[in-house]
Amino acid sequence: MIKPGIKQIGGNFRTRKLLDNYTPKHEFFLSMFLGAGWYELNKPRCQYELFNDKNSDIINYFEVMTFHPKEFDEKKLFGKGWIYDIFDQLELAEELLFIDKVKVINISLSTLAL
Repeated sequence: MIKPGIKQIGGNFRTRKLLDNYTPKHEFFLSMFLGAGWYELNKPRCQYELFNDKNSDIINYFEVMTFHPKEFDEKKLFGKGWIYDIFDQLELAEELLFIDKVKVINISLSTLAL
């Protein structure tokens, strides 16, 4: 069994065996809600697979694991918390962008008051 490297609500950990029993043999597989990917990582591979999730960070995570496995393994050498460091940096960047937007809005409103 392959364990996903992330924890995500709705990752199908408990339902993966049940889903496997009811999934017919197929050439094309579409996962509407990837989550942590418990089922998707452990099901038999097929010719075409398409994974979807509302959370773009999850999609990015699986793309990196799929298309850049060497770089992914090198990053894992830094410890288990490296992915959280990346998310923290992204959140900080979002906060800074939000602050800049607030400043722009305040500047615009102050010029309108003149």
